[in-house]
Amino acid sequence: MKRKGFTLIELLVVIAIIAILAAMLFPALNKARQNAMKASCLSNLKQVGLAFHMYANDWDGLIPAYNTYWHSRLHPAYLNNREVLRCSFGPKKAPGATYWFYYCMNIGASGVKLLGGGIRNMSTCILVGDGYHTYSTDPATAYNNAINGLGSNYDDNCYMGRYGYAYHPVYRHNKQANMLFLDGHVDSIPMGDVYVTGGQYHYCSYNVSGIDWSPTY
Repeated sequence: MKRKGFTLIELLVVIAIIAILAAMLFPALNKARQNAMKASCLSNLKQVGLAFHMYANDWDGLIPAYNTYWHSRLHPAYLNNREVLRCSFGPKKAPGATYWFYYCMNIGASGVKLLGGGIRNMSTCILVGDGYHTYSTDPATAYNNAINGLGSNYDDNCYMGRYGYAYHPVYRHNKQANMLFLDGHVDSIPMGDVYVTGGQYHYCSYNVSGIDWSPTY
């Protein structure tokens, strides 16, 4: 007599095999997604860098300062797509907010003469990147903020800097932060060691070789 269907045991075996395969595939798929988001963020920053250089060409080598709504200076005059000014891996807006989350400008490089200004560390000084209000008096909170971008909201005057400032890089890409440097190249930087000052814990790539927060002349 021809058997119809599957027994309960056979169905459970199939389900178990599917569950095992899913458990093996999901981490790989998640890693592939994260790598794609990281590449997209780096591409965005590269376009922002080109926009800064075009702006500087039109403004005697100068770039806008962080507190002059620098995003609005670049978009739409030098960037057609507003989405380029933010990391697509992070949130677009805070709940109930009307403004977007944008990349943050390094306050140390704010308003510098990008072209013809005699800056010697163009390739190591950060210009803009993914940032947020990340420091905290609690070390675990500071760490979670640094890798997830949790903390206070910011608008399009946002900035970041090393310890001593409220805003730091967000290391949302496998514990790395994507940055645009003054010379126009982009790269991912590591978190480095936590820096503690005034009872606050800061992750800002402190003492990481090849990274500068201030231009040198």
